[in-house]
Amino acid sequence: MTFFVDANVIVYAATDGPYRDPCVQVLEAVASGAVVVGSPDTVRQRLVATARDAGFDYLVLMLAFGTLGHAAELRSLDLFRREVMPALAEEKAAA
Repeated sequence: MTFFVDANVIVYAATDGPYRDPCVQVLEAVASGAVVVGSPDTVRQRLVATARDAGFDYLVLMLAFGTLGHAAELRSLDLFRREVMPALAEEKAAA
C-alpha cells in the first residue's frame, strides 16, 4: 500500500499485537518501501520507479491522518495532482 502525505506528518498505525510506538511503525513501513512519504519530488521518483519495476493500474492514496486537517489534506492532493500524476501518466504511456 502506498501513501502520499505532506512533510512533517505523524501517521498513527494500528497494530494487532502488543502496543508498538506508531512512529516506529511508520519508519519501518517507509524503510521497507510499503509507504511513500515526502516531498512531491521524492514521491514522484519512488512511484515512477515502482511503475517501471512492477507496473500498476490503480494507486490508492491515503491523505487523511490523525489531526492533519482538511486544508492540509487538500494541499497534499493538489501537490500529488500537479507534481506526481503527470510523471506517472508519462511512464504509463511509455510502457
